Amino acid sequence: MKKALIVLLILAMAGGLFAQSWSGGVTTGAKFEFGEDGIPVTATDDDSGDAVHASLSFENSGDNWGITVGASAGVGGSGYFDFGDANGWVKFADMFKLTAGKGIGGAWGTGGNTDKDISGSDAGVRLEITPIDGLNFGFRFGYPNGGTSAGKVANFFQETGIGVKYSADAWNAATGLDLDSEESTEVKDDDGVVTKAGELDALWYFGFNYTGIELVKIHFGGIIANLFTDKSVTLYEKFNGSVAGLNWSLEAKETIIPDPLTVALKAALSYPIAISDEASAEVGASAKASYTSDPGFSFDEWNIYAWAKYAFSGTNVWTKAKLDVTGTVGDDSKISPNLIWTIGFSF
Repeated sequence: MKKALIVLLILAMAGGLFAQSWSGGVTTGAKFEFGEDGIPVTATDDDSGDAVHASLSFENSGDNWGITVGASAGVGGSGYFDFGDANGWVKFADMFKLTAGKGIGGAWGTGGNTDKDISGSDAGVRLEITPIDGLNFGFRFGYPNGGTSAGKVANFFQETGIGVKYSADAWNAATGLDLDSEESTEVKDDDGVVTKAGELDALWYFGFNYTGIELVKIHFGGIIANLFTDKSVTLYEKFNGSVAGLNWSLEAKETIIPDPLTVALKAALSYPIAISDEASAEVGASAKASYTSDPGFSFDEWNIYAWAKYAFSGTNVWTKAKLDVTGTVGDDSKISPNLIWTIGFSF
Protein backbone atom coordinates (compact mmCIF):
# COMPACT_ATOMS: atom_id res chain seq x y z
CA MET A 1 0.00 0.00 0.00
CA LYS A 2 2.78 2.47 0.97
CA LYS A 3 4.71 1.68 -2.21
CA ALA A 4 1.58 2.28 -4.30
CA LEU A 5 1.01 5.70 -2.72
CA ILE A 6 4.67 6.64 -3.27
CA VAL A 7 4.37 5.72 -6.96
CA LEU A 8 1.26 7.87 -7.34
CA LEU A 9 2.97 10.86 -5.70
CA ILE A 10 6.06 10.53 -7.92
CA LEU A 11 3.85 10.39 -11.01
CA ALA A 12 1.95 13.46 -9.87
CA MET A 13 5.12 15.54 -9.39
CA ALA A 14 6.81 14.26 -12.56
CA GLY A 15 3.69 14.98 -14.62
CA GLY A 16 3.44 18.67 -13.77
CA LEU A 17 4.63 19.80 -17.23
CA PHE A 18 2.31 17.52 -19.22
CA ALA A 19 -1.39 16.92 -19.74
CA GLN A 20 -2.48 15.13 -16.62
CA SER A 21 -5.71 14.40 -14.84
CA TRP A 22 -6.90 12.89 -11.60
CA SER A 23 -10.32 11.36 -11.07
CA GLY A 24 -11.93 9.26 -8.40
CA GLY A 25 -14.66 9.01 -5.86
CA VAL A 26 -16.13 7.40 -2.79
CA THR A 27 -19.62 5.91 -2.42
CA THR A 28 -21.45 4.23 0.43
CA GLY A 29 -24.97 3.75 1.69
CA ALA A 30 -27.49 1.45 3.33
CA LYS A 31 -29.94 -1.14 2.01
CA PHE A 32 -33.17 -1.90 3.89
CA GLU A 33 -34.75 -5.25 2.93
CA PHE A 34 -38.44 -5.64 3.73
CA GLY A 35 -39.33 -9.30 4.29
CA GLU A 36 -41.13 -11.70 6.56
CA ASP A 37 -38.24 -11.85 9.01
CA GLY A 38 -38.02 -8.15 9.81
CA ILE A 39 -35.99 -5.44 8.09
CA PRO A 40 -32.30 -6.35 7.87
CA VAL A 41 -29.97 -3.47 7.01
CA THR A 42 -26.70 -3.87 5.13
CA ALA A 43 -24.12 -1.32 3.99
CA THR A 44 -23.82 -1.01 0.20
CA ASP A 45 -22.83 1.42 -2.52
CA ASP A 46 -25.58 -0.02 -4.82
CA ASP A 47 -23.09 -0.63 -7.62
CA SER A 48 -20.07 -2.77 -6.83
CA GLY A 49 -21.76 -4.34 -3.80
CA ASP A 50 -19.09 -3.02 -1.43
CA ALA A 51 -20.09 -1.45 1.85
CA VAL A 52 -17.79 1.44 0.93
CA HIS A 53 -16.20 1.75 -2.51
CA ALA A 54 -13.32 4.08 -3.34
CA SER A 55 -11.45 4.64 -6.59
CA LEU A 56 -8.56 6.81 -7.75
CA SER A 57 -7.18 7.20 -11.27
CA PHE A 58 -4.24 9.17 -12.62
CA GLU A 59 -3.51 9.78 -16.31
CA ASN A 60 -0.58 11.61 -17.87
CA SER A 61 0.31 11.80 -21.55
CA GLY A 62 2.24 13.51 -24.28
CA ASP A 63 1.66 13.41 -28.03
CA ASN A 64 2.91 9.84 -28.46
CA TRP A 65 2.98 8.36 -24.97
CA GLY A 66 0.86 8.00 -21.89
CA ILE A 67 0.51 6.32 -18.53
CA THR A 68 -2.56 5.28 -16.55
CA VAL A 69 -2.65 4.22 -12.91
CA GLY A 70 -6.02 3.27 -11.44
CA ALA A 71 -6.72 1.77 -8.05
CA SER A 72 -9.88 0.78 -6.23
CA ALA A 73 -10.64 -0.40 -2.72
CA GLY A 74 -13.66 -1.95 -1.09
CA VAL A 75 -14.75 -2.24 2.52
CA GLY A 76 -17.03 -5.13 3.46
CA GLY A 77 -16.42 -8.85 3.73
CA SER A 78 -12.68 -9.45 3.42
CA GLY A 79 -12.10 -6.05 1.80
CA TYR A 80 -9.63 -5.54 -1.05
CA PHE A 81 -7.21 -3.14 -2.70
CA ASP A 82 -6.65 -3.57 -6.41
CA PHE A 83 -4.66 -1.90 -9.16
CA GLY A 84 -7.21 -2.29 -11.95
CA ASP A 85 -5.06 -0.22 -14.33
CA ALA A 86 -1.31 0.24 -14.19
CA ASN A 87 0.06 0.57 -17.70
CA GLY A 88 1.91 2.74 -20.15
CA TRP A 89 1.71 3.15 -23.92
CA VAL A 90 3.75 4.59 -26.78
CA LYS A 91 2.85 5.36 -30.40
CA PHE A 92 5.29 5.20 -33.27
CA ALA A 93 5.32 5.36 -37.10
CA ASP A 94 1.78 6.87 -37.01
CA MET A 95 0.07 3.46 -37.05
CA PHE A 96 1.45 1.42 -34.14
CA LYS A 97 0.52 1.63 -30.47
CA LEU A 98 2.27 -0.55 -27.90
CA THR A 99 0.71 -0.90 -24.42
CA ALA A 100 2.22 -2.83 -21.51
CA GLY A 101 1.21 -3.43 -17.92
CA LYS A 102 -2.05 -4.33 -16.17
CA GLY A 103 -5.52 -3.50 -17.47
CA ILE A 104 -4.71 -3.34 -21.18
CA GLY A 105 -8.02 -4.65 -22.59
CA GLY A 106 -10.63 -2.59 -24.36
CA ALA A 107 -9.36 -2.19 -27.92
CA TRP A 108 -11.52 -4.72 -29.78
CA GLY A 109 -14.77 -4.97 -27.81
CA THR A 110 -18.14 -5.97 -29.26
CA GLY A 111 -20.40 -3.86 -27.05
CA GLY A 112 -24.08 -4.75 -26.78
CA ASN A 113 -25.12 -7.70 -24.65
CA THR A 114 -22.35 -9.84 -26.18
CA ASP A 115 -20.00 -7.47 -24.30
CA LYS A 116 -16.80 -9.36 -25.09
CA ASP A 117 -13.24 -8.26 -25.68
CA ILE A 118 -9.78 -9.81 -25.70
CA SER A 119 -9.14 -10.31 -22.00
CA GLY A 120 -6.59 -7.85 -20.71
CA SER A 121 -7.25 -7.16 -17.05
CA ASP A 122 -4.09 -9.02 -15.99
CA ALA A 123 -0.49 -8.22 -16.84
CA GLY A 124 0.44 -8.36 -20.50
CA VAL A 125 1.45 -6.57 -23.69
CA ARG A 126 -0.81 -5.34 -26.51
CA LEU A 127 0.11 -4.14 -30.00
CA GLU A 128 -2.50 -2.17 -31.99
CA ILE A 129 -2.11 -1.45 -35.70
CA THR A 130 -4.26 1.24 -37.39
CA PRO A 131 -3.30 1.35 -41.10
CA ILE A 132 -6.45 3.22 -42.22
CA ASP A 133 -9.16 5.28 -40.55
CA GLY A 134 -11.60 3.08 -38.66
CA LEU A 135 -9.55 -0.13 -38.74
CA ASN A 136 -7.79 -1.38 -35.60
CA PHE A 137 -6.23 -4.84 -35.30
CA GLY A 138 -3.44 -6.44 -33.36
CA PHE A 139 -2.25 -8.87 -30.72
CA ARG A 140 -2.19 -9.27 -26.95
CA PHE A 141 0.29 -11.46 -25.09
CA GLY A 142 -0.37 -12.45 -21.48
CA TYR A 143 0.32 -14.96 -18.74
CA PRO A 144 -1.55 -18.07 -17.55
CA ASN A 145 -3.99 -17.94 -14.65
CA GLY A 146 -3.78 -14.20 -14.19
CA GLY A 147 -0.17 -14.37 -13.07
CA THR A 148 3.05 -12.73 -14.17
CA SER A 149 4.97 -15.85 -15.20
CA ALA A 150 4.26 -18.18 -18.10
CA GLY A 151 6.60 -20.91 -16.85
CA LYS A 152 7.84 -21.59 -20.38
CA VAL A 153 7.84 -19.71 -23.65
CA ALA A 154 5.22 -21.97 -25.24
CA ASN A 155 2.69 -20.98 -22.57
CA PHE A 156 3.43 -17.30 -23.18
CA PHE A 157 2.60 -17.50 -26.88
CA GLN A 158 -0.36 -19.81 -26.21
CA GLU A 159 -1.91 -16.96 -24.18
CA THR A 160 -2.11 -14.80 -27.31
CA GLY A 161 -5.19 -12.77 -28.14
CA ILE A 162 -5.90 -11.60 -31.71
CA GLY A 163 -8.46 -8.85 -32.23
CA VAL A 164 -9.92 -6.77 -35.07
CA LYS A 165 -12.39 -3.88 -35.01
CA TYR A 166 -13.69 -1.64 -37.78
CA SER A 167 -15.75 1.45 -37.03
CA ALA A 168 -17.69 3.51 -39.57
CA ASP A 169 -20.19 6.34 -39.11
CA ALA A 170 -23.28 4.18 -38.58
CA TRP A 171 -21.86 0.77 -37.68
CA ASN A 172 -18.95 -1.13 -36.21
CA ALA A 173 -17.88 -4.76 -36.12
CA ALA A 174 -15.38 -6.58 -33.94
CA THR A 175 -14.00 -10.10 -33.64
CA GLY A 176 -11.32 -11.78 -31.61
CA LEU A 177 -9.63 -15.08 -30.81
CA ASP A 178 -8.47 -15.58 -27.21
CA LEU A 179 -6.10 -18.52 -26.57
CA ASP A 180 -5.61 -20.27 -23.23
CA SER A 181 -2.44 -22.29 -22.70
CA GLU A 182 -2.32 -25.69 -21.04
CA GLU A 183 -1.48 -23.91 -17.77
CA SER A 184 -4.80 -22.05 -17.84
CA THR A 185 -7.01 -25.08 -18.46
CA GLU A 186 -7.45 -28.08 -16.22
CA VAL A 187 -9.10 -31.48 -16.54
CA LYS A 188 -10.86 -32.63 -13.36
CA ASP A 189 -12.56 -35.84 -12.32
CA ASP A 190 -16.06 -36.06 -10.81
CA ASP A 191 -14.69 -35.09 -7.38
CA GLY A 192 -13.06 -31.94 -8.72
CA VAL A 193 -9.53 -33.35 -8.50
CA VAL A 194 -7.13 -32.48 -11.33
CA THR A 195 -6.30 -35.77 -13.00
CA LYS A 196 -3.97 -34.51 -15.73
CA ALA A 197 -2.55 -31.31 -17.14
CA GLY A 198 -4.79 -29.14 -19.25
CA GLU A 199 -4.51 -28.54 -22.97
CA LEU A 200 -4.54 -25.61 -25.35
CA ASP A 201 -8.02 -24.12 -25.74
CA ALA A 202 -9.54 -20.99 -27.24
CA LEU A 203 -12.55 -18.69 -27.34
CA TRP A 204 -13.77 -16.88 -30.47
CA TYR A 205 -16.20 -13.97 -30.36
CA PHE A 206 -17.77 -11.54 -32.83
CA GLY A 207 -20.15 -8.61 -32.65
CA PHE A 208 -21.91 -6.13 -34.95
CA ASN A 209 -23.57 -2.82 -34.03
CA TYR A 210 -25.74 -0.59 -36.23
CA THR A 211 -26.78 2.91 -35.16
CA GLY A 212 -28.01 4.32 -38.49
CA ILE A 213 -31.69 4.21 -37.51
CA GLU A 214 -32.63 7.06 -35.20
CA LEU A 215 -35.23 5.16 -33.17
CA VAL A 216 -33.37 1.88 -32.64
CA LYS A 217 -29.83 0.61 -32.19
CA ILE A 218 -29.12 -2.97 -33.27
CA HIS A 219 -26.58 -5.42 -31.89
CA PHE A 220 -25.84 -8.99 -32.92
CA GLY A 221 -22.99 -11.15 -31.67
CA GLY A 222 -21.81 -14.55 -30.59
CA ILE A 223 -19.28 -16.44 -28.47
CA ILE A 224 -17.85 -19.87 -29.25
CA ALA A 225 -16.07 -21.08 -26.12
CA ASN A 226 -13.82 -24.14 -25.64
CA LEU A 227 -13.09 -24.40 -29.34
CA PHE A 228 -10.74 -27.39 -28.94
CA THR A 229 -12.53 -29.23 -26.12
CA ASP A 230 -16.21 -29.18 -25.02
CA LYS A 231 -17.43 -26.53 -27.44
CA SER A 232 -20.31 -24.21 -26.52
CA VAL A 233 -22.02 -21.74 -28.86
CA THR A 234 -24.04 -18.75 -27.65
CA LEU A 235 -25.69 -16.03 -29.74
CA TYR A 236 -26.75 -12.57 -28.55
CA GLU A 237 -29.16 -9.91 -29.88
CA LYS A 238 -30.08 -6.51 -28.49
CA PHE A 239 -32.38 -3.75 -29.72
CA ASN A 240 -32.61 -0.49 -27.81
CA GLY A 241 -33.63 3.10 -28.33
CA SER A 242 -35.55 6.08 -27.04
CA VAL A 243 -38.99 7.42 -27.98
CA ALA A 244 -40.33 10.67 -26.51
CA GLY A 245 -37.85 10.36 -23.65
CA LEU A 246 -38.77 6.74 -22.90
CA ASN A 247 -35.76 4.40 -23.03
CA TRP A 248 -36.44 0.80 -24.04
CA SER A 249 -34.44 -2.35 -24.73
CA LEU A 250 -35.02 -5.94 -25.81
CA GLU A 251 -32.31 -8.55 -25.29
CA ALA A 252 -32.03 -12.22 -26.21
CA LYS A 253 -29.40 -14.89 -25.56
CA GLU A 254 -29.50 -18.37 -27.13
CA THR A 255 -27.21 -21.25 -26.18
CA ILE A 256 -27.46 -23.62 -29.13
CA ILE A 257 -24.56 -25.96 -28.21
CA PRO A 258 -24.53 -28.05 -26.06
CA ASP A 259 -28.06 -29.42 -25.73
CA PRO A 260 -30.61 -28.54 -24.59
CA LEU A 261 -31.37 -25.34 -26.48
CA THR A 262 -31.86 -22.47 -24.02
CA VAL A 263 -33.16 -18.97 -24.71
CA ALA A 264 -33.06 -16.08 -22.23
CA LEU A 265 -35.14 -12.96 -22.87
CA LYS A 266 -35.16 -9.56 -21.16
CA ALA A 267 -37.26 -6.44 -21.79
CA ALA A 268 -36.73 -3.13 -19.99
CA LEU A 269 -38.26 0.35 -19.91
CA SER A 270 -37.04 3.47 -18.11
CA TYR A 271 -38.05 7.11 -18.06
CA PRO A 272 -35.61 9.77 -16.78
CA ILE A 273 -37.06 12.90 -15.18
CA ALA A 274 -35.16 16.20 -15.00
CA ILE A 275 -36.41 18.04 -11.92
CA SER A 276 -33.91 20.90 -11.67
CA ASP A 277 -30.22 21.62 -12.23
CA GLU A 278 -29.44 19.76 -8.99
CA ALA A 279 -32.16 17.08 -8.89
CA SER A 280 -33.10 14.23 -11.21
CA ALA A 281 -35.11 11.03 -11.05
CA GLU A 282 -35.96 7.88 -13.01
CA VAL A 283 -38.62 5.18 -13.00
CA GLY A 284 -38.26 1.84 -14.75
CA ALA A 285 -39.31 -1.76 -15.07
CA SER A 286 -37.89 -4.97 -16.52
CA ALA A 287 -38.95 -8.57 -17.01
CA LYS A 288 -37.02 -11.79 -17.70
CA ALA A 289 -38.26 -14.99 -19.31
CA SER A 290 -36.60 -18.14 -20.63
CA TYR A 291 -37.19 -21.13 -22.84
CA THR A 292 -35.60 -24.57 -22.78
CA SER A 293 -36.46 -27.52 -24.98
CA ASP A 294 -37.50 -29.26 -21.77
CA PRO A 295 -39.71 -28.17 -19.96
CA GLY A 296 -40.47 -25.16 -22.21
CA PHE A 297 -41.27 -21.48 -21.71
CA SER A 298 -41.20 -19.85 -18.28
CA PHE A 299 -41.64 -16.32 -16.94
CA ASP A 300 -38.76 -15.97 -14.48
CA GLU A 301 -38.46 -12.56 -12.89
CA TRP A 302 -39.74 -8.98 -12.90
CA ASN A 303 -38.41 -5.77 -11.44
CA ILE A 304 -39.72 -2.24 -10.92
CA TYR A 305 -37.75 0.65 -9.50
CA ALA A 306 -37.79 4.38 -8.90
CA TRP A 307 -34.94 6.59 -7.81
CA ALA A 308 -34.29 10.25 -7.13
CA LYS A 309 -30.88 11.92 -6.97
CA TYR A 310 -29.80 15.29 -5.63
CA ALA A 311 -26.42 16.88 -6.34
CA PHE A 312 -25.41 19.60 -3.89
CA SER A 313 -24.83 22.86 -5.75
CA GLY A 314 -21.22 23.95 -6.00
CA THR A 315 -19.85 20.58 -4.84
CA ASN A 316 -19.19 17.10 -6.21
CA VAL A 317 -21.33 15.51 -3.51
CA TRP A 318 -24.62 13.78 -4.30
CA THR A 319 -27.17 11.61 -2.55
CA LYS A 320 -29.64 9.14 -3.98
CA ALA A 321 -32.67 7.17 -2.79
CA LYS A 322 -33.95 4.12 -4.67
CA LEU A 323 -36.99 1.90 -4.20
CA ASP A 324 -36.43 -1.47 -5.86
CA VAL A 325 -38.94 -4.34 -5.99
CA THR A 326 -38.01 -7.70 -7.53
CA GLY A 327 -40.35 -10.64 -7.97
CA THR A 328 -39.56 -14.23 -8.89
CA VAL A 329 -42.17 -16.41 -10.57
CA GLY A 330 -42.72 -20.16 -10.21
CA ASP A 331 -42.94 -22.70 -7.42
CA ASP A 332 -40.75 -20.51 -5.20
CA SER A 333 -42.35 -17.20 -6.16
CA LYS A 334 -41.28 -14.31 -3.96
CA ILE A 335 -41.50 -10.52 -3.86
CA SER A 336 -38.46 -8.67 -2.47
CA PRO A 337 -38.82 -4.92 -1.87
CA ASN A 338 -35.71 -2.92 -0.99
CA LEU A 339 -35.01 0.68 -0.11
CA ILE A 340 -31.48 1.83 -0.87
CA TRP A 341 -29.91 5.13 0.16
CA THR A 342 -26.47 6.12 -1.07
CA ILE A 343 -24.18 9.12 -0.84
CA GLY A 344 -21.13 9.78 -2.95
CA PHE A 345 -18.34 12.16 -3.83
CA SER A 346 -16.57 12.28 -7.18
CA PHE A 347 -14.01 14.47 -8.92
